[in-house]
Amino acid sequence: MNKKVLTLCAGLVLAGSFGSVNALSLEKAVELNGNSGKVVGPKYYYLEQTAVFKSNDWESWLYNYYVTEDNDEFVFTNANKNDNLGDLASYWKVEVAREDAQGTWYKLTNAEGKVLTVEYGTPAIEIREFLSEPITTAGVEGNNLYFLDDNGDKVFLKSSGTALTTGSKTEEPTGFDLREIAEEVINAADLNAVNKDGFYLNFKDYSDIQGNVFAGKLRAIPANGGKHADTYYLMNEEGEYIILTSDVWSKNTANLDGKERSAFQGYKFEAVSEHAWQTEYKENRADFAEFQILKSYDFNNTDSLIVTMPYAKVGEMPGTKDATQTEWAGEALDGTKATADDKHYEGVRVFISTVNDINYLTVIEYAKANDRLAEQQDDAYDGKNNVPYEVGASAPYIEFGEGTQIMDIAKAFAGKLWNITTVDGSMIMSPDVNADIDSYEQLFAPAKQVDLTNPEGQWLLNKDSKGY
Repeated sequence: MNKKVLTLCAGLVLAGSFGSVNALSLEKAVELNGNSGKVVGPKYYYLEQTAVFKSNDWESWLYNYYVTEDNDEFVFTNANKNDNLGDLASYWKVEVAREDAQGTWYKLTNAEGKVLTVEYGTPAIEIREFLSEPITTAGVEGNNLYFLDDNGDKVFLKSSGTALTTGSKTEEPTGFDLREIAEEVINAADLNAVNKDGFYLNFKDYSDIQGNVFAGKLRAIPANGGKHADTYYLMNEEGEYIILTSDVWSKNTANLDGKERSAFQGYKFEAVSEHAWQTEYKENRADFAEFQILKSYDFNNTDSLIVTMPYAKVGEMPGTKDATQTEWAGEALDGTKATADDKHYEGVRVFISTVNDINYLTVIEYAKANDRLAEQQDDAYDGKNNVPYEVGASAPYIEFGEGTQIMDIAKAFAGKLWNITTVDGSMIMSPDVNADIDSYEQLFAPAKQVDLTNPEGQWLLNKDSKGY
């Protein structure tokens, strides 16, 4: 079938409140691209189905379906989004194609470079840009996506089973929304499995860090909930616990003084003995030793980690954690009362503050450091107030060290030629045509009998239909 490429217009403004449901308009997404020259390339989002048109009105879609690309086909999947963290085919950036009398025209491209495309008509025409209208039905989020046929009539994007297809307004079109790509918590058991009952943290691009208590092998000690706990204490190779102290690097230097003006940068870490932990810290200051490490995807550093202390209250932060441990309320450590007008903080995250070319290990208010450099609201972390935006500080790129990256083996090895040998190199995998795959003797041959530069000693790994 012959195909033509047809460029159509799009004017897409997605509804929804930024912050409360993490929805974002395409207009805002485009504004974030290259913001202040700090973002390396545009941000990416999930393109999620949020509504369907039935019986002459829009209804909310209550399942986790979102658009991905599979073997050059654009389809819907209902897999848990966090399970697909790092799945480039499911991440979409938004770009303005052009503007004319019909509105702003947008194009959506995934992180593998595939432009969202549907085919329409005979012969098939590839549609790569779309118009949209916000859904105005009360209680329903999202927008439809459509293009115009030769008669100027609207043709909508919709789901047909799992396929992304097209249809008229009477054929149950789909409503869409952009969603932030959430970070994924690594539990204690998974952390400790990274490198034989422990793991290493490496601050990439920082060769000399003052006060780096994270050097060497670490082990996650569950704070609660057993070995799969999602918060934990960190113990070093000497059996010492890592805690955040009330001491600062400099009381009179911005970004080292621990004050709100510095986004609370400046507090020092310390490693304390098991005895000190049990007698001085565990009962009264455990929040200052409770960590959470998350995987993130920022499209600059694909395996970056976020190291947080979600319940640590430092300096001028008002309040203590409430029963749900989601925000701060009640009394501060100095006894002052937090009021309804006080800010609510999300704890702190590990940070590198560079002052006069010296790198200091410290923390920063969580919302002030965003690994993807998203805009953060200046005075409304609950997303309820309409206030100016500001760009978060650039967080350090933290990775698993000592060759202990958590990797997608299929993705890392697929499509490349490999020699498979025993540890001592004496035997090479090179079976006969009719070899029994369960027989070591028939799978491997002495190294001196195998030419590693020819197919007899080479293996090509590829993913199967299930991604293995």
